[in-house]
Amino acid sequence: MRHEVISSRSNPLVTHLRKLGSKRSARREEGVFVGEGPKLLQETLKASISLETVIYATGVPLPDLPQEVRLVE
Repeated sequence: MRHEVISSRSNPLVTHLRKLGSKRSARREEGVFVGEGPKLLQETLKASISLETVIYATGVPLPDLPQEVRLVE
């Protein structure tokens, strides 16, 4: 599992996520879904839906995630 820490709002990943979160056309173009919250993460894992990146806050417990998931704090 790759683990990264982001400390800047101008980080390219943060900028990209803002775009995906606000523009349906960007999500459709990339073929991605943006979800938020631990319950949705659990449901995604139960449904065996492929996860690319999980972004979480410091101190928030995470469930067991597949090895290939990118973790960003």
